[in-house]
Amino acid sequence: MPGADAPYLVLDLDGTLVDASARNHAVYSAVCRGLGGQPLALGEYWALKRSRAGWDDILVRSGLAPEVRNRFVDEFIARIEDPGVLTLDTVFPGTKPALDDLSATYRLVLATLRRHRALLDEQLRTLGLGDRFAGIASRAAGSDDPAAEKAALIRDMLNGSGAAAVIGDTEVDVHAASLLGFTSIAVCSGMRDRAILEGAGATHIAGDIGDVGALLARVLPA
Repeated sequence: MPGADAPYLVLDLDGTLVDASARNHAVYSAVCRGLGGQPLALGEYWALKRSRAGWDDILVRSGLAPEVRNRFVDEFIARIEDPGVLTLDTVFPGTKPALDDLSATYRLVLATLRRHRALLDEQLRTLGLGDRFAGIASRAAGSDDPAAEKAALIRDMLNGSGAAAVIGDTEVDVHAASLLGFTSIAVCSGMRDRAILEGAGATHIAGDIGDVGALLARVLPA
């Protein structure tokens, strides 16, 4: 285990350590059908999400009128952390060995915009990730600026300490790191593709969490 003076490494959860694509698609499909639409297949839906297609585009492709967008979004948000669909999440292959390797050098902390902390803690235990982190921060309330909200979560959790890097799969993680003056490492395993992450200004880009250790050794040598 690293000492108390070891640098922090801030990790996102969904799309970074955990594959949440099946859960995301299942909730989209259920809400879409409930509103009279025809859900897209997982592959097509996830490709659209990874290219940052908006709900307006996705819903039109799913046979829904623009007028139902707000209702769809409200229902999607209300269901996305339901216990039943959280069981669809899986830990990406190689995540646990990668965390073991990283924890030899860094103090690992988790920062996520999940809303329900009790469900988050239970899922982390179920997935075997519950004891991997020196700290965990999750959102207390929604925000119109998720990057600023995530930056505030990280700032409060680190309490004035710096971090080696913020690692995540979306532009929110990249922008949160920028607001804090931290290095960002964007992984291409989750919600956004490489082109979106490059456009967001990620400091470095890795294929997945398994590539992060070697990347850090190159760009932040001990």
